[in-house]
Amino acid sequence: MVKTQESRESLKIEDYSKSDISGLSSLRLPRLELPTFDGDLGTWLTFRGVFTATIDTNKHLSEAAKFGYLIGALKGDSVKLVSGFSMSGKCYKEAWEILTNRYDNRRNLVYALLSKFINVKPIEVNNPKSVFEVLDTSQVAILVCGKLATNLACQECKLETSLI
Repeated sequence: MVKTQESRESLKIEDYSKSDISGLSSLRLPRLELPTFDGDLGTWLTFRGVFTATIDTNKHLSEAAKFGYLIGALKGDSVKLVSGFSMSGKCYKEAWEILTNRYDNRRNLVYALLSKFINVKPIEVNNPKSVFEVLDTSQVAILVCGKLATNLACQECKLETSLI
């Protein structure tokens, strides 16, 4: 009896692993919560990436709906930048442009990351959590600054080749 049950379970696992991936489309995923953005440069890149991937490039949403999602996701200083806009689709692109002009400044992003890195709390003796905090802060700063520098270098290369 036990062998029969084991063989059924292994068949289920094997059958599932060989099944067509499109069969998983009926899988119900948890609802995705949009991150909020309060003007902190340290969270801008994450917010921009998630918002762009889920809302901005979504062809099924009207401009008015996109604007509603944008206003709902903004807090603090960032919402003040777009508080004068009326709730219409015409305002979405302009509001998004104002936000990206303010927060997509590579120099300010690098400065914010380096500031966070420099001001990280020192490691406490016998406290693994503080070690991970320093490690995580360092890794994020190095990774993001590296990507920003690469993007900046690529843009400079494009500029140089366009001038030739």
